[in-house]
Amino acid sequence: MNNTFQDVLLINPGITDSKNSDIFYPSLLRGSHLSYLLYFDAGNTLQFSYNYDRAIIDAYKTPQNEMKFSPNGESYQYASTIKNLSGQQGNIYLGYSLFEFNSGLSELKTTIMQAAIAVLFVGLFIFLFVGKKLITPLYKIIDTAISIANGDFTRRVDITSKDEIGTLAFVFNEMVEKMFTINYELEHINNELELRVNDRTVELIAAKEKAEESEKLKSAFLAQMSHEIRTPINTIMNYISLIKEELHPCDSENINESFEAINSGSRRLIRTIDSVLNMSQFYAGSFEVQYEKLSLTNDIINDLQNEFKPFIDNKNLQFNMYTEIEDDFIVGDKYTVTQMFSNLIDNAIKYTNQGSVTVNIQNHDQDRIVVEVNDTGIGMSEEFLHELFQPFTQEETGYTRKFEGNGLGLALVKKYIDINYGLISVDSIKGEGTRFRVLLNKHPKPDFSVLPQLDSILFPMHS
Repeated sequence: MNNTFQDVLLINPGITDSKNSDIFYPSLLRGSHLSYLLYFDAGNTLQFSYNYDRAIIDAYKTPQNEMKFSPNGESYQYASTIKNLSGQQGNIYLGYSLFEFNSGLSELKTTIMQAAIAVLFVGLFIFLFVGKKLITPLYKIIDTAISIANGDFTRRVDITSKDEIGTLAFVFNEMVEKMFTINYELEHINNELELRVNDRTVELIAAKEKAEESEKLKSAFLAQMSHEIRTPINTIMNYISLIKEELHPCDSENINESFEAINSGSRRLIRTIDSVLNMSQFYAGSFEVQYEKLSLTNDIINDLQNEFKPFIDNKNLQFNMYTEIEDDFIVGDKYTVTQMFSNLIDNAIKYTNQGSVTVNIQNHDQDRIVVEVNDTGIGMSEEFLHELFQPFTQEETGYTRKFEGNGLGLALVKKYIDINYGLISVDSIKGEGTRFRVLLNKHPKPDFSVLPQLDSILFPMHS
């Protein structure tokens, strides 16, 4: 038979498949995509067909109750065993056109794509319309802000809308107005300050020139006075020395004491003149130094020991000198190093009434030497140690003080130490004595970065 598919539906309305009815009937209902349909009875005789030629082309024979693609890939095949209402069994073969199905999908894709493009264009239009309304005012605000940042406080944002952007522009303009007022006031104050600074600078320059001139006059005066005082004193000391030789031997104790008093007073006056002159040169920045290699023992301490021997013997003190190293050479300025230890030894003798004065030279490390000056004198209070190196300071002041001096000795010692890139510290106990420690360099270029650290490690204030 060669009945049409429509005839099959009319002649055999009772075709059922209890196992696969959920697949079979929906498939028949989608007839628009049906490629072919074949029905065979139990004897495998074709009872009706739809598009038989197409079924032959697609090789319709598919295992029962299975679905698969046709060998040529143009249809989707399904085969099943079915029964009609009379209980007669048969086989049905169905094929669905993938071309028609894909055409439907293509149409659906095309529709979706067209809708998406339409939505995109609508969204783009809305974005451009709304964005222009929002972004244009923001660009105006940004452009105005850049101009203000460059110093143009006359610019304002020209936006008068009543929305949030308009409110932002209004607040921005108010802020700029306040900034303009503040900037104007600052410029006014700055101009006044510049005028005052200029006036003050002129005054300072004049004062500096006057101070420099005064410093020159002072230095010249001190140098002249030093010369004028030194000359007659040296003359007096020379004549005293001659008179002493003429009277030698002299058994008069009063005459000998008078000679010693004249000699001591003359030396004291010369030391005072030297101290004042040196301090003046330090403050004026005109003190000149010359660094050279020096032996602490041979070039400095031995000469000082000979110089102070009469004063040590006069007070019945013992002078001890210990050198624990063979190489005691340093690099320094001979005058300032000599004056440094001269002042320290002089103070040790002055403030020691009994006991000893000791100088000890030893290595600190391969680059530095430590010199200690110890005495068994009256010592100093802890409170005074903090002011020890200040000019014109003495623990006892006034006309009732027991010891002579102008208070410049230790201040000059600190200056001499600084000139030679050294360090100094002191520890003292009232009534027991004092110890000064001086650190000097063996080489001409000391490592300045470690000096403060050495100060705290090597030189504790008390030990």
